[in-house]
Amino acid sequence: MNVRLIEGYARVSSGGQTRWYGPDDPWPSHPKSWWRKALGKARDAGWHLKSGGSSAHMWGKLYCRRPEDGPGCSLVIFSTGEAGESVAKDSGRLVDRCTHLSAGQAAIIGGAFIKMGKVESLISAAGHLLDAAESADAAADLWGRAEDLLTEAEVSSGEIESVMEQAGQTDLEARVAFAEASAELEIIGMSPATEPLGLVAEADQTASEVKAEVKTLPPANTRVQQLVTRLQAARTHLADLRRRLPSE
Repeated sequence: MNVRLIEGYARVSSGGQTRWYGPDDPWPSHPKSWWRKALGKARDAGWHLKSGGSSAHMWGKLYCRRPEDGPGCSLVIFSTGEAGESVAKDSGRLVDRCTHLSAGQAAIIGGAFIKMGKVESLISAAGHLLDAAESADAAADLWGRAEDLLTEAEVSSGEIESVMEQAGQTDLEARVAFAEASAELEIIGMSPATEPLGLVAEADQTASEVKAEVKTLPPANTRVQQLVTRLQAARTHLADLRRRLPSE
């Protein structure tokens, strides 16, 4: 007879010989120090433990996810044996190489991808707003230059027209950049009136949240690696944006 507890993940099989432990449950302590270290790493990575087994030498078995979540990685843990230390070290490599996601981890990674999209939109919008501000300043300088030229008797009309054309083009670039920023911010439900500094700060905070969530996921998983790559790119872009922000 199998009994599953309503609270927690611990389950007891017939006779109480085996028991399941989830990553949030307190795990029993193995008599060998190397296995205690390996078990701690597996638990921190979200693995599950089934204590006991079919023989007196079998201490338990590690699973990367619950059986009901689908097939995954597993490793038998013995109570004794001269090769126990090397097997414990191998278990650490198995944890590092595991690409399977539990149901909870799949939900976390889905949310992390949504947050990562927001980070990239914030970065893009901040960049467009800075472009708009820089182009608007350049256009104002050019319009001022054109006005100055109008008062100079020796300046040809062609030179004045050239400066005015540059000013108009630069002014158009400013409006286009602002429109692009507005479109990016509308997608994520933010006002285009938000200052670039505020966008950079929110992007940085959200990126930190994604980084914390990534640490709870299997590093060898392809989607996790995609998140890591996008996070690294976001950090580079954020550093570039901070250099462009006007000083207080």
